[in-house]
Amino acid sequence: PACVNYDQQASAGDAVSLDVFDAATRVQGVTGTIEIIRIGTVGNLLHVSDMIELKNDSSPPLTQAGERSFEVFLPAHAKIDSVLAAGPAKIGTLISATRVLREAGHYTVNFPLRPGATKFAFNYNLPYEGHATFHPRSAYPLQQLAVMIAAAMKFASSSSAFQVLPTGNNNYQVNAASQVMAGEGPWFKISGVGALPALPSQNRSLTKPPVAALAAPVSSAADRRSGGRVQG
Repeated sequence: PACVNYDQQASAGDAVSLDVFDAATRVQGVTGTIEIIRIGTVGNLLHVSDMIELKNDSSPPLTQAGERSFEVFLPAHAKIDSVLAAGPAKIGTLISATRVLREAGHYTVNFPLRPGATKFAFNYNLPYEGHATFHPRSAYPLQQLAVMIAAAMKFASSSSAFQVLPTGNNNYQVNAASQVMAGEGPWFKISGVGALPALPSQNRSLTKPPVAALAAPVSSAADRRSGGRVQG
């Protein structure tokens, strides 16, 4: 059976209560909540921070664990800068991703999907010559797929799934698609230059309820280079 750590923040003298669950390599009831792809430029590189929130509503509650507890599909030429994860206890940690042989852009991670919400942030770089096309692919259905870019950049897609979302902020723009099925998602193209937009604070929302903005577990190297700050 898989070995799963159950961590929880605590201070000296505090009593700690931990919920421990049985584990399986595949669990029914795991779905995607939201994916936010933030894109910005630095020189001839495109910085991307792809943040994904999953929810494990298994009944009875089970933890999905193993070498392929989660799979992600990035652009073929992506060079991963860092991968971060946080479980329901919201303790962020750096993890590694393993590339699937003979499948460019396909990676797996060994991080347990405990009952409740788990967040991943895949931060990577791409060579950039002023424009790039993305073909999102998701292992799970998503309530929402959002793309955040600097206000000076341009977003285009032939898919009617994407809609412009009002943000009330002149520093970035957001286009989002709702109820995205697992597998190939709607493609989009970005062009122009601009800094990687920082996420809004958790008490603000990119969208109307029920989907709120997803914050990365901890800041990434790409965020630090571009001067952005990710709320944990």
